[in-house]
Amino acid sequence: MIDLHTHSKASDGDYAPSDLVSLAREHGVSVLALTDHDTLDGIAQAREAARQNHITFVPGIELSTNWGTTCIHVVGLHIDTENDALKNACIGAAQLRRERAEKINARFQSLGIENLLSEVYVLFPDVINVSRAHFARALLHRGVVKNEQEAFDRYLGTRAPAYVPTGWPELRDAVSLIYRAGGIAVLAHPLRYRFDSPLAYDALFQSFVNAGGKALEVSSGSQVPQCSTQCAAWAKKYGLFASTGSDFHRIFSPSPVPAHQPPLPDGVRCVTELLNLPSS
Repeated sequence: MIDLHTHSKASDGDYAPSDLVSLAREHGVSVLALTDHDTLDGIAQAREAARQNHITFVPGIELSTNWGTTCIHVVGLHIDTENDALKNACIGAAQLRRERAEKINARFQSLGIENLLSEVYVLFPDVINVSRAHFARALLHRGVVKNEQEAFDRYLGTRAPAYVPTGWPELRDAVSLIYRAGGIAVLAHPLRYRFDSPLAYDALFQSFVNAGGKALEVSSGSQVPQCSTQCAAWAKKYGLFASTGSDFHRIFSPSPVPAHQPPLPDGVRCVTELLNLPSS
């Protein structure tokens, strides 16, 4: 079983990288990618744990990018974690996240929700890159919302009052960065992006292909299973390989445990072909 999209405590997951690998092994994972948000910090620990657990490890990252006014996530698989340009990009992203966290906190202050960033640091003392998910869990901890999805719907989503646009790299630049680091660029969970027109999806995929993107996340734990059919059709239309991943962050979240995302539909080419890895 393969899982090419997971997160650890190095970004916004609950598990230390080594513990994530152990959990993956318990659930039958044979090929695992760690793809933390805009950071490589967990890779070395996860790689060693995978070696000890006889799991094929794929070093990865999930880059935040801008395409027009929409934040798009691009997964990089099989990257060179010693690539200087990629490491510098991670340093820049960490600074952007610090600045954004302060701005989000100020938005909550204006909404009458005081000191939420301080609570994030209490709940997550080891956090380096604060994400919107950390704010969502702080809201949940305070009882302001009933679940994390409500936190995004009411406060943190792209059209909500505490959302702060961020100067992420352009989509084409992020794809180029991944390839300069020897990796494969995958457009993550496409149906999580909310566009006013269906034509925007075609424009996004064409932009991704033009930038050198090679794969689409067809099967994702952060999309409902029915989405896989539509994503498979897009992959075929644009000549993209199909990737698959749980988008695992924690137990008892909407995303499934590692490698328990929906299966890839028939008729797509798995990205493992590009990675020279087994497809199951």
